[in-house]
Amino acid sequence: MSDAVDDGIAAALISVHDLHASVSSLSGNIFNWTKYGTVDNAVFYNVQAQVDLAMTQLGWLKTDDPLRAKLIQAAGQLLAREKAALEYDVNCNVMNNSKPPAAAQAEDLAKRAAAAARSVPDQILLLAPDFGRLAGKSPEFLKSLPVEMRYYLGLAERRSQLYLGAWVSGRQPLQLLGPGRLSKLGFHGGDRIISLAGREFQPTDDIEDFKLRLVENAGREVEAAVERGGKRKILKVKIPAGILQEWQYPQDAKTSLLP
Repeated sequence: MSDAVDDGIAAALISVHDLHASVSSLSGNIFNWTKYGTVDNAVFYNVQAQVDLAMTQLGWLKTDDPLRAKLIQAAGQLLAREKAALEYDVNCNVMNNSKPPAAAQAEDLAKRAAAAARSVPDQILLLAPDFGRLAGKSPEFLKSLPVEMRYYLGLAERRSQLYLGAWVSGRQPLQLLGPGRLSKLGFHGGDRIISLAGREFQPTDDIEDFKLRLVENAGREVEAAVERGGKRKILKVKIPAGILQEWQYPQDAKTSLLP
């Protein structure tokens, strides 16, 4: 029974991770985006539906174990913070596009959305010791976490010192949900990285392997292959010579979270 619960906790945390890519992007830009045009509410409601589904599935998990019960509750709170950020986003959209626009109220809602979104990684860091305790006593929990999730939850150390500021899929660690600094090299959100500089990435590889390959080819123009919109696309990638120095982790970066 505990294995099923641990699988469920892992699945909820993967949802928190992947949904946060959308939530943080929306909440960080919502005021400016809606100030200059209405954002289709379907964008918000689609993500909200995914949050609601993850919360419903989490609600099915039952346990008498105090640690597991704590993490189930914590995962629910993380999803609730993401949902709250989205609700602030929706209302910001409404205020900015009312007649006349209620700019002050919209700006306040945007700040609330951003604060709710920022609170998620802060809470993940606080929970890291509890994730470690569950991983230590539950091989099933650890097995249920893809490698990117182990980095995200502080259960593994990243192997490179390069900071992309990107979001990658919890389940597919070479699928870019948000490209971060990689947008400067021609990568888009939604790209699945296939190869770089002649190295074809395997299912066992992750974003750290890609980052190490970037560093190995600093200063060179190389080809990268991505899957974009269901089609293979070749990119000409000019890697800065000083990429390791220029793309260092910021002092305030939550290094266990984003690659």
